[in-house]
Amino acid sequence: MNGAQLKNSILQWAIQGKLVPQNPKDEPAQKLLERIEKERNAKIKSGEIKLTKPEKNIKKNFPECDIPQGWCWCQLVDICRAFGRIGFRGYTKEDLVTDSTQGALSISPSNMKDHGMEYNVCTYISWKKYEESPEIKIENGDLLIVKTGSSYGKAVLVENLPCKATINPQIAVIKDVCIEKKYLLYFLQSPFAREKYEDFVLGTSIPTFSQANLLSIGLALPPLAEQKRIVAKLEQVLPLAEEYGAAQEQLDKLNKELPEALKKSILQEAIQGKLVPQNPKDEPAQKLLERIAASRNESSLSLPKGTSSTSLRGAKATKQSKNPPSRIYRENGSWYEQIGIATPKDISDEIPFEIPETWAWCRLDNLGTFVRGNGIKRDETVSTGKPCVRYGEMYTTYRVKFSDIKSHTTSNIFDKCQKFHKDDILMALTGENKWDIALAAVYQGGEEVALGGDMCRFSPFESNSLYLVYLINSPYGIGYKRETSTGDIIVHTSTSKLGNFLVPLPPLAEQKRIVAKLEQLFKVL
Repeated sequence: MNGAQLKNSILQWAIQGKLVPQNPKDEPAQKLLERIEKERNAKIKSGEIKLTKPEKNIKKNFPECDIPQGWCWCQLVDICRAFGRIGFRGYTKEDLVTDSTQGALSISPSNMKDHGMEYNVCTYISWKKYEESPEIKIENGDLLIVKTGSSYGKAVLVENLPCKATINPQIAVIKDVCIEKKYLLYFLQSPFAREKYEDFVLGTSIPTFSQANLLSIGLALPPLAEQKRIVAKLEQVLPLAEEYGAAQEQLDKLNKELPEALKKSILQEAIQGKLVPQNPKDEPAQKLLERIAASRNESSLSLPKGTSSTSLRGAKATKQSKNPPSRIYRENGSWYEQIGIATPKDISDEIPFEIPETWAWCRLDNLGTFVRGNGIKRDETVSTGKPCVRYGEMYTTYRVKFSDIKSHTTSNIFDKCQKFHKDDILMALTGENKWDIALAAVYQGGEEVALGGDMCRFSPFESNSLYLVYLINSPYGIGYKRETSTGDIIVHTSTSKLGNFLVPLPPLAEQKRIVAKLEQLFKVL
């Protein structure tokens, strides 16, 4: 139960006589109603009150349900009057003025808040228009209810009026209230009353109900003394319901945001070597980098024993690369990068955080190869055929890892496209925002799949593909991609920018332990 539901339940208990105990010594509500009727008849006879046509024609109609002893049924017309602008569609330019010194405040639904009235944003009308409808001049203590528009049924008690005021056509004013005003206010806010408004309302684009419908609503009237006790209890408990509602909203927000925040925090811990312990028996990451570099440089492309077919494809592509590999090392407390045979460059200001001794820094480009995809148009997809992935699906369908392919294309299109295979990493190079650009996912299926345009595949040599995916999707990886991507409405990145990404590389064995731990933790989030 949220705060609004709790408030509605409390209001419903109140108007059914279930919120406070009855006192048999209270004057019965029927006596109060008879006294109100007698006083009103006297005012009608003297001419002080002139009943409107709707007030005269309302038929008696009370709900068939039990009420506490001492209560009685009545209708709103028996205990108050309601007025609104009749046959009025809106203000002309001549009616509108700039401030209260030139005219009266015209109250609108925007001035009516759940906690009462607000006058921060006001509309003013001329004194002439104000004087045309004296019955809807507003005073402190009047009740207002919205009868037209999306907020129909909203009711407030007028307090702290800053100047003379009236109402606009969306509102009805309830005057001459002969019972406890705040009790009537809470009744008008109750689920019971709300159901009545919905029964009466006409129209869908601009829902509306009339003053006559409003005055016809039946209510169970408590004794006056009990009305006061109910109001006192409501003013005691409703603030608690609001506090509960605010706390519940905050909790719901936390429950929604916390898992994602925890995932980001865990990912950041993982890529900094803080998620799993280091094992001194692991082969250092630097050895892995040296082996990769050696295999890239072998003209014969004879790869080390155990190197995957993905590595072979990567090595062949690298042989044709124009970018020589880089070597990042630490010396005298500073980090240096040497590209090919060029003079080493101090890159200490680029290193974002410390890493364990067995780890190494490198560029993503040194760990594998990038290949851009070919365009596959929407009308080139078919229900059955050769498997393919289009760049938009990287945002809607494929996350972190996937095996099943949802889209297909014809054999002719397939044969023209670049392909990807098991353990390749896919990233979209075009997107709608810098948060999601180049989100990575690893393909774990066995088919050869066509690679669509505006995206790329990255084929790692020996590194764990899932570790690299988690790294690229980590807060650190997202931050790098945001800084290096271009555009606002349409965001772009490139394989050269992605290839320049600084990778904190653990030993291969630790990469596997990190992935296993991440998957274990993410299952419970």
